[in-house]
Amino acid sequence: MKIKYINWITGIVLLLQTLASWAVFISPDVANQMAAQIMGKEISGDDAFLILKTFSSVFGYFGLGVFILIMGINTIKDLEIARKLCLYLGIFMFFFSLPDIVHMVTGTLPHQPIIAIIINLSIAGLLLFGWKKGTV
Repeated sequence: MKIKYINWITGIVLLLQTLASWAVFISPDVANQMAAQIMGKEISGDDAFLILKTFSSVFGYFGLGVFILIMGINTIKDLEIARKLCLYLGIFMFFFSLPDIVHMVTGTLPHQPIIAIIINLSIAGLLLFGWKKGTV
């Protein structure tokens, strides 16, 4: 499979995941639901929602930055370099989902829904597949 196709798939899925972080700024109901999911209970107060919006903003821009990195690999014509970058981004995406896996298994802190964890691991797996079998 071409690394270009792998990158487009992973990039689009990553952008779709960041939509929730941008929805916090559009709808107060989404902000309330997301805050309740993160904290495990209803929260109130302007400071709590300011922290949620700050976190959502960071996550949204972070996802956009990783998307740009993934799309940047498409411009590389050297197969060896493209595969190495897929390896590094795959490992990065694995470590990105690792805290949620640890929190889910231990039950100590709130974590993302299981489907989001599976999607993150799928992105990492697809990038690692590009590292092993990808072509330019």
